[in-house]
Order: sequence, then structure tokens, then C-alpha cells
Amino acid sequence: MRRLTLTVILLGALLIPTGTATAAPPVKDVRARVIGTLDDGITARTINKHGEVAFSAPSTGPAVWDASSGSTRALERASNAVPQAITDDGRVVGAGDGELVIWGRDGRPTTIGHPVDDKVERVRMNNDGTVMLSAYHIVWVNTPRGPRPEPVVSYYRWQPEAGFQRLAVNGERSRAEAINDEGVIVGRTSASAVRWQPDGTTVTQVPLPGETRPAWALGINNRDVVVGAQQRADLMTITPVRWDTPTEPHALSDFGLGGEATAINDRGWIVGTVYVLTDKGRTTTPAVWDGHGDVHRLDELLEGQDVGGTVSSIEGVNNRNQLLLRVWKPGGAGAAVTVVQLT
Repeated sequence: MRRLTLTVILLGALLIPTGTATAAPPVKDVRARVIGTLDDGITARTINKHGEVAFSAPSTGPAVWDASSGSTRALERASNAVPQAITDDGRVVGAGDGELVIWGRDGRPTTIGHPVDDKVERVRMNNDGTVMLSAYHIVWVNTPRGPRPEPVVSYYRWQPEAGFQRLAVNGERSRAEAINDEGVIVGRTSASAVRWQPDGTTVTQVPLPGETRPAWALGINNRDVVVGAQQRADLMTITPVRWDTPTEPHALSDFGLGGEATAINDRGWIVGTVYVLTDKGRTTTPAVWDGHGDVHRLDELLEGQDVGGTVSSIEGVNNRNQLLLRVWKPGGAGAAVTVVQLT
């Protein structure tokens, strides 16, 4: 069973980022107010523009929760399939028993299947129904201690008309991370941030000026703006990056210790993590970049609010500027889905 989590959604009115600040930004007076909670949920991966979250819970199985109305609609069970993403029109995509599963708006599942010889593992679907997925098979590798099983991971694009199409990758560290509504997929191949175009060709995202270390892409919006990170020359820290075009990288602001941008919505709201110093040394904390490119620690935005645990990561951001958070609860004492509004 997956570790139980708490999920939080933040609401706010934000603008498209302009400029490229690299110094520590000022702290703005932003507060958060909890406006709703769903007390039963194990998995919650993405949020659509309506504030709907696909999740799975012991009492209901797969389901969708509407953060605005508080209502929940059940999805029919499909073997052991678990929801992983939801589109703006309410379709849900997931995986179970190594197969791709898509639930229609009526909650009925369709089992799509899997690529030849590979089991489906991680999936995302855009609003036109194109799915980005990872799948794997096991090979046995001889070692001094005897044969050892090792997964071999491949990445695919699935479309209703074309079926499963393997993405061209280069190197063991290749990985597909996100897809936009145009079908552009971003990630990394070897040591470079890369995008896979809908026609299957690849385009490299250039590194920051003067940098030669690896870079990687983690998110893309429908304006083709890409976010990710760049390894710094010291090999100890990374810089959060926004690419306005494949040849226009910009370092995002942080608190002097680096960070990583993981997702961006169509309004330019960026989320990710930054490094900060604590009494236990350097650690990461979830962060958001506002419309001016300033970065804010999420724990400070939520100060004084009881979210039931420790925020681990920001899972996504939708076009209503709602953030989906993963929060670990103390002692594994259950999970909840909570809505918090910025004021």
C-alpha cells in the first residue's frame, strides 16, 4: 500500500511571470484559509481546472472529488487500477495490473492494454486524450552474487488512432515527465532537457548561459513554456529554470541555495522546491513563484493553518491557480483532501 498522504489545494489570482530574478525575493503578505476537506483518500495525483481531484480510497475505491461543491462521484473498479490523472472534462486515467485504464465521464472504465512486452506504470493524459506513460519489463543481469532482476523502462505516447508509440530516448537517464494539450512531451535524455514533438522528433532545451552541466525539464504549459532545473558547476546544487523557448532559458529566483521548478500553468504560475537552511542543515521545501518571478516558501504561506502534517511536495497546478499538495500525516494516521484558499 502506498504511504498515506494529505492533499491541499491553494487558490489565488496570479499573473504571467516577466523578467528573471535571481536574488532572494521579498516576502509578501499572503494568507491561506481552509475551506473544505475530504477525509478519506490514499492517492491524489492531479487536479483539473474545475478543482476536481482523482483519488483512490479503501472505502470507495477509485473516485473523483469536486473541491468546489464537496461532492464525490465514484468510478467503477477496474481490477487493481488506481487513478493517476484527470482531464478538464472529467475523464480519468490510471494503471493497474500493468495495463492502461481510462475512465469516461460516466465513470465507466476502458482497459486499453499495454505495449508489447512492457507493463504500464506511470501515466498522464492531456485534454485531447493523448497519454504519456512509462512502462517496463524485467531482465536478469548476471552479477558476482548471481542473477539479479533489473527493470528496463521505456516511455510511450498513446493515442486512440495510433496506439502505443515508443519515444526516442538516448541514455539510461532518459525520462519523460509532462505533456501539454498540444501533445508536446518534456523530460530529459542523457544530460539535456528535451521535448518530444507530436511528430516524434526531439528538440533540445539549451542550458543556461555558461553552464555545461546536465539540465532537465519537468513541466510544460499550453504556451510551450517549459520549467525544470540545471545542475550547477559545484555539482552540489541546482538552479530552477524556465525556458520561454527551447533557446531562451532563464534562472528563476531562489534563496541563494538553489531549487527546482516542477510544473507551470497557462497563466505562468510555477511550483517546485527550493533549498533552505534549518537547524538540521540544508533541506528542500515546497515553493511557488508568483507572477513577478518572486519565490515564496509554501510553509510560510500556510503558517498558522493546521494542514494535519508536513507538506512534502506540490503535485501540480491548474489554470485556476489551484495547487495540489502532498502532505505526510504523523504516524500514518490516515489521509485527507483539503482545500485552502489564499487571501
